[in-house]
This record gives sequence, structure tokens and C-alpha cells, in this order.
Amino acid sequence: MGLPRRTCLCNPLDACLAGAIFWIGVLGTAIVFVLWFTLLSRYNAASLTAYTFLVVVVALVGSFFILGQTIDEMQLVGVLALIVSIYLTSSVEKHSTRLCARES
Repeated sequence: MGLPRRTCLCNPLDACLAGAIFWIGVLGTAIVFVLWFTLLSRYNAASLTAYTFLVVVVALVGSFFILGQTIDEMQLVGVLALIVSIYLTSSVEKHSTRLCARES
């Protein structure tokens, strides 16, 4: 007569979920956090900000290799535009830094 046994409705932690948690927790957060603040201690924050848009490129490449998703022409055009924009932004930053150094 006692209370009915309660069964656990959740599945045990499988290897795929553990790998995803490791990927997001350690690689996606901790290493990038340390890398970001290391770069901030060496470079100007304004010049590093443009590189945060590379998250989209990394996600696209990751989904291609890990999930087997296809990349269409429009996505390639977007990646190319992003890379050109980052290059132009960083080259303008270098040029303005040189001008400021010459003026002082």
C-alpha cells in the first residue's frame, strides 16, 4: 500500500548533449572570453569590434562541416561582403592611427 513509485521523465544525459554543453560552455564561452580580453589588453577596442561579426561566418562554416548544411550563393556573397567590410574598417583604423601619430 504505499505511495506509487514515481518514474523519472527525463532521459539520462547522453554523449551528444554532453558534447554540446562542453562546446558551448568551454569552447564557445571560456576560451573566447579569455581571447577577447587578451586582445583588448593589446589592441584598441574600436578596431576589434568589427571582428565580432565573424561569429556569423564561424556559425556558417560550423553548420556546413558539423551539420552538413549547404551554403548557397547569397550566403557566400554575405560572407564576402562581411570580410571586405572588416578589411576596410581595419585599414581605415590603421590609417587614422598613423595620421594621429603624425599630428602629435
